[in-house]
Amino acid sequence: MIRPEPQHHQQENHVIDADDYWAKRGTVSWRDLQPAVEDPAGPLWLNGYSSSYGHNDRVPEDRANGLPRSLYLVRPDELMLVVASEGGDFGPPRRRVRARFKLCGHSYCLVVTDPWMERQCLAKSDGETKLDDALLCVSLGEAFHGFPYKLAAAVITAQRAGG
Repeated sequence: MIRPEPQHHQQENHVIDADDYWAKRGTVSWRDLQPAVEDPAGPLWLNGYSSSYGHNDRVPEDRANGLPRSLYLVRPDELMLVVASEGGDFGPPRRRVRARFKLCGHSYCLVVTDPWMERQCLAKSDGETKLDDALLCVSLGEAFHGFPYKLAAAVITAQRAGG
């Protein structure tokens, strides 16, 4: 990485050196990952703003710009991965994966953007899959039509982490 380059609410952003190549150096075990889990001790950023299919899944752009961070690694309660068709008002419906969960007493339903988990879920029929023990990397993405959306950027299980 060349340097930090925070933008708006995404304070973790960095400029990556395009002349350098990333190499996988290893993996982190499920056990070793546990100390990195965070407790936001309240809502994920600001609640009370929901899209048509989500719940507490977005923040008005003018309120997001004052937020100090855009990433959390959390252990949600009652995590369900939900596959369903969405949309259809302005084009064909699209199957989408959402993470429905509770955290610190707040309910959420966020789009899953984890490519591996999305492929696994979309290969199955529409419905719900309960995950008893999983971690979510939750991100507050770039603004889209005036709202940065809260996203389940990674769904990590003990099995996926390699035990």
